[in-house]
Amino acid sequence: MAVVPQTEVFERMLSENDTEVYDWFMERTSAPEEYLDLVFKIREFHGKQPIGFPQ
Repeated sequence: MAVVPQTEVFERMLSENDTEVYDWFMERTSAPEEYLDLVFKIREFHGKQPIGFPQ
């Protein structure tokens, strides 16, 4: 099994539907505010604007 670089994992996450990321990563145990903060940080790390945030 090939090892996938961490940056590629984040890129794959960003291409998924936000709710799918939430379900997988947070397992519905965190408040939506925490989930949105996580998505914002991941997208900011990759230089992308989060969906629903001003450009």
